[in-house]
Amino acid sequence: ADGAFAGLFEAPLGARTYALAYAVSDAYLSSDNEGGRPLDIVCTLRVGQGVYPARARVLAWARAYAERRNLTGYFGEVTTSTRTALSPQYLKLMRAARVVVTCNPGDWEGDFRTWEALASGAAVVRDRLYAPTPHGDFGVV
Repeated sequence: ADGAFAGLFEAPLGARTYALAYAVSDAYLSSDNEGGRPLDIVCTLRVGQGVYPARARVLAWARAYAERRNLTGYFGEVTTSTRTALSPQYLKLMRAARVVVTCNPGDWEGDFRTWEALASGAAVVRDRLYAPTPHGDFGVV
Protein backbone atom coordinates (compact mmCIF):
# COMPACT_ATOMS: atom_id res chain seq x y z
CA ALA A 1 0.00 0.00 0.00
CA ASP A 2 1.28 3.45 -0.81
CA GLY A 3 -0.64 5.21 1.94
CA ALA A 4 -2.93 7.03 -0.46
CA PHE A 5 -6.34 7.68 1.08
CA ALA A 6 -8.80 5.07 -0.19
CA GLY A 7 -11.90 6.32 1.64
CA LEU A 8 -13.45 5.65 5.00
CA PHE A 9 -14.72 2.26 6.05
CA GLU A 10 -18.03 1.33 4.44
CA ALA A 11 -19.33 -0.37 7.58
CA PRO A 12 -18.51 -0.11 11.28
CA LEU A 13 -15.41 -1.99 12.27
CA GLY A 14 -16.14 -5.62 12.99
CA ALA A 15 -16.21 -7.31 16.36
CA ARG A 16 -12.78 -8.82 15.67
CA THR A 17 -11.15 -5.42 15.07
CA TYR A 18 -9.15 -4.03 17.97
CA ALA A 19 -7.62 -0.59 18.15
CA LEU A 20 -3.91 -0.73 18.97
CA ALA A 21 -3.02 1.98 21.43
CA TYR A 22 0.39 3.66 21.32
CA ALA A 23 1.86 5.83 24.03
CA VAL A 24 5.19 6.95 25.45
CA SER A 25 6.83 6.34 28.80
CA ASP A 26 7.96 9.00 31.23
CA ALA A 27 11.47 8.68 29.76
CA TYR A 28 10.27 10.63 26.69
CA LEU A 29 9.01 13.54 28.78
CA SER A 30 11.35 16.28 29.89
CA SER A 31 11.06 19.80 31.19
CA ASP A 32 14.65 20.40 30.07
CA ASN A 33 14.43 22.70 27.09
CA GLU A 34 17.83 24.31 27.33
CA GLY A 35 18.45 26.40 24.27
CA GLY A 36 14.76 26.89 23.50
CA ARG A 37 13.30 25.72 20.20
CA PRO A 38 15.67 26.97 17.50
CA LEU A 39 14.22 24.81 14.69
CA ASP A 40 11.00 25.83 12.97
CA ILE A 41 10.12 22.39 11.56
CA VAL A 42 11.38 18.86 12.19
CA CYS A 43 10.30 15.82 10.18
CA THR A 44 12.25 12.67 11.08
CA LEU A 45 10.25 10.19 9.03
CA ARG A 46 12.07 7.13 7.71
CA VAL A 47 11.22 6.32 4.14
CA GLY A 48 12.78 2.86 4.15
CA GLN A 49 14.24 2.93 0.61
CA GLY A 50 10.78 3.14 -0.92
CA VAL A 51 9.04 0.90 1.60
CA TYR A 52 7.03 3.83 3.02
CA PRO A 53 5.92 5.98 0.05
CA ALA A 54 3.32 7.85 2.14
CA ARG A 55 6.04 8.93 4.54
CA ALA A 56 8.34 9.81 1.64
CA ARG A 57 5.65 12.17 0.26
CA VAL A 58 5.17 13.86 3.64
CA LEU A 59 8.92 14.22 4.16
CA ALA A 60 9.32 15.78 0.70
CA TRP A 61 6.38 18.11 1.34
CA ALA A 62 7.78 19.26 4.72
CA ARG A 63 11.23 19.88 3.24
CA ALA A 64 9.81 21.84 0.28
CA TYR A 65 7.51 23.86 2.57
CA ALA A 66 10.43 24.90 4.76
CA GLU A 67 12.62 25.78 1.77
CA ARG A 68 9.93 27.97 0.17
CA ARG A 69 9.45 29.89 3.41
CA ASN A 70 13.11 30.01 4.45
CA LEU A 71 12.40 28.11 7.68
CA THR A 72 15.00 26.31 9.76
CA GLY A 73 14.60 22.59 10.24
CA TYR A 74 15.78 19.01 10.10
CA PHE A 75 14.40 16.53 7.57
CA GLY A 76 15.09 12.80 7.43
CA GLU A 77 16.17 9.91 9.58
CA VAL A 78 18.17 10.83 12.68
CA THR A 79 19.51 7.47 13.83
CA THR A 80 18.80 3.82 13.16
CA SER A 81 17.53 3.30 16.72
CA THR A 82 14.32 1.36 17.17
CA ARG A 83 11.60 1.32 19.81
CA THR A 84 13.79 -0.89 21.98
CA ALA A 85 16.14 1.99 22.87
CA LEU A 86 15.80 5.70 23.52
CA SER A 87 18.03 7.86 21.35
CA PRO A 88 19.19 10.97 23.21
CA GLN A 89 20.09 12.58 19.85
CA TYR A 90 16.56 11.97 18.51
CA LEU A 91 14.84 13.24 21.66
CA LYS A 92 17.01 16.38 21.76
CA LEU A 93 16.18 17.12 18.12
CA MET A 94 12.44 16.69 18.74
CA ARG A 95 12.61 19.05 21.73
CA ALA A 96 14.40 21.66 19.61
CA ALA A 97 11.44 21.90 17.20
CA ARG A 98 8.59 24.36 17.22
CA VAL A 99 6.61 22.09 14.86
CA VAL A 100 6.99 18.34 14.28
CA VAL A 101 5.53 16.85 11.09
CA THR A 102 4.71 13.13 11.09
CA CYS A 103 2.33 10.63 9.54
CA ASN A 104 1.16 7.05 9.84
CA PRO A 105 2.86 4.30 7.85
CA GLY A 106 0.93 3.45 4.68
CA ASP A 107 0.06 -0.07 5.81
CA TRP A 108 -1.41 0.46 9.26
CA GLU A 109 -2.98 3.01 11.54
CA GLY A 110 -1.11 4.55 14.46
CA ASP A 111 2.55 4.79 15.34
CA PHE A 112 4.97 5.74 18.09
CA ARG A 113 6.20 8.80 16.19
CA THR A 114 2.93 10.62 16.83
CA TRP A 115 3.27 10.13 20.58
CA GLU A 116 6.98 10.97 20.57
CA ALA A 117 6.10 14.20 18.75
CA LEU A 118 3.39 15.04 21.28
CA ALA A 119 5.77 14.28 24.16
CA SER A 120 8.31 16.74 22.71
CA GLY A 121 6.05 19.67 23.51
CA ALA A 122 6.11 20.95 19.92
CA ALA A 123 3.03 21.62 17.83
CA VAL A 124 2.29 18.45 15.87
CA VAL A 125 1.08 18.24 12.26
CA ARG A 126 0.05 14.76 11.15
CA ASP A 127 -2.34 12.94 8.91
CA ARG A 128 -5.87 12.16 10.01
CA LEU A 129 -6.48 9.07 12.11
CA TYR A 130 -9.17 6.97 10.41
CA ALA A 131 -9.54 4.15 12.94
CA PRO A 132 -11.48 3.70 15.19
CA THR A 133 -13.86 5.84 13.12
CA PRO A 134 -16.77 5.89 12.45
CA HIS A 135 -17.20 5.68 16.23
CA GLY A 136 -15.29 8.91 16.88
CA ASP A 137 -12.02 10.58 15.98
CA PHE A 138 -9.67 11.11 18.92
CA GLY A 139 -6.67 12.18 16.86
CA VAL A 140 -4.76 15.34 17.62
CA VAL A 141 -4.14 17.33 14.47
